[in-house]
Amino acid sequence: MTFSLMSFCSSILLNYVELEIRSTLINKISESDAGIWTAMVNISRNYMVFSSALFSMYVLPKFSGIHSQIKFRKEVIYIYKTILPIFGVGMLMVYFFRINCFSNIS
Repeated sequence: MTFSLMSFCSSILLNYVELEIRSTLINKISESDAGIWTAMVNISRNYMVFSSALFSMYVLPKFSGIHSQIKFRKEVIYIYKTILPIFGVGMLMVYFFRINCFSNIS
């Protein structure tokens, strides 16, 4: 019961805080910049959903099926060579697009 209440409160408060931040941005800067902030928050949120899905649907099942240390090391190296660079490029793109979008805010 307590975990359900905690989850419910955090989901309500998270939305409330985001609305308050957006309202503050509209009042202090502009409506357009508040829209850009909302877009970047949504892009970041969707990127994190993608990364957690990738981890839970590929990495964890792959690791659970490995029973030797050599195969485990090969899989870790494979992940470092393929998935991690793609993930890093995506994170850098979100970061640089955020900088580009907010460069005109004074």
